[in-house]
Amino acid sequence: MNLVLALLVYMVYSNLLSISQAGIAQSRISLLTGLWGVHIMMLVLLLVMFYRRLMVFSLFRLVR
Repeated sequence: MNLVLALLVYMVYSNLLSISQAGIAQSRISLLTGLWGVHIMMLVLLLVMFYRRLMVFSLFRLVR
């Protein structure tokens, strides 16, 4: 299941990068937003996923 989730996150990340690149090329979005927007969103997603993973493991440790 982790591999499927990683593949899905990668596909979304890659597509968002392509969309932002096209938006920058067509001057629909600013350069700063296009460069950092996708990376910041993925960083937040990564932090949320790590936090959830650590919370799940800590809950199982309390039960034992």
